This record gives sequence, C-alpha cells and structure tokens, in this order.
Amino acid sequence: TGKIVTTSAMLSALHDEEVAVMISREMAHIQAGHPRMMTVVSGIRRANPIVKVLLFPITALALFLGGWMDLAEGTADRLAALIAGRPALINSALVKVAVASDRESEISKGELEAYLGAGSDDLATDAHQIERHFKMGEFLSRHMSLKERIEEVRQYFRTEEGKAGLQKMTEVRQRLA
Repeated sequence: TGKIVTTSAMLSALHDEEVAVMISREMAHIQAGHPRMMTVVSGIRRANPIVKVLLFPITALALFLGGWMDLAEGTADRLAALIAGRPALINSALVKVAVASDRESEISKGELEAYLGAGSDDLATDAHQIERHFKMGEFLSRHMSLKERIEEVRQYFRTEEGKAGLQKMTEVRQRLA
C-alpha cells in the first residue's frame, strides 16, 4: 500500500484528465514498489553536505541508484500512458507539473496551454507563439531529464511493445465499457 499526495499547484495546473493520469502514474510507482527506494535515494541526495561526506559509502550508492530512479520514473510514465491510452496526455501533464513547481519559470498557465495546444504551422505566423516556443525551449534546456522522459514516452509507443500495450489496454477498456 501507499499514499498519493497532490499539491494545490499540481491540481490548479492540470485538467481533470491530467490529474487522473498523474494519479495513475503514482499508482504505477506504488504497484512497482518504487516509493521506499525513491525516498531513501532522494533523502541522501538532499542531505547536508557534511552528512554526505560522513556517510560516503551511502552517498556513493545513491549516485549509482540515480540511474535506477530514472528507470523507475520512465516505467511509471509508460504505465500511466498505457492506462490513459494517450501518451501525449502524460507528457503534457509532466510538463505542466514541472512548470508549476519551478519558481523560476516565467511561463504562465495561459502561455503553457497555448503552447501545448498550438499546431506546428502556428509557429511561423504567430509572434506570441514564437515567444512561448522560446520560453518552453529555455525551460526544457534547464530540465533535461524532463525532456528525455517526454521523448522516451514518445519513442516507447513507436515500438512493437508499446503498440501492443496500447492495443491490449484498448481491449481492456472495451470489455469494461
């Protein structure tokens, strides 16, 4: 068992479908048994530098487990996308949560919605969209792991395994309807 905690920033940044996909993402973490290890690794990473030096072997282990954390995040992202049946939904929710939780972000909710909802042909003709595109580019360059996770979800659903997973979830949804 586990608990899922949301923040008011997350709830105000997301539409109902996006909240549901983020909760399914957290449920995927719980089902896969990630929370305990993620809590330990996160605690070590955020520890006081003096504590890190005193507990060097544990700190070194946390560095090695950073790769495991990336895999755990990717697994939860893919599972949430499978549950939602729309990979783009998890990606937009991840971006919105990242923007909402970044105090240095200069991207408003309206700008983010306009950016995520715009077609690619709007970029050439809309000066405001060009500015939003630039701001998002700057934001994603500061959050490389987010950019990599978005691309990983996109690529996964181009693989045979991803296509088969989406097909299976579609069949499950039809049986439950």
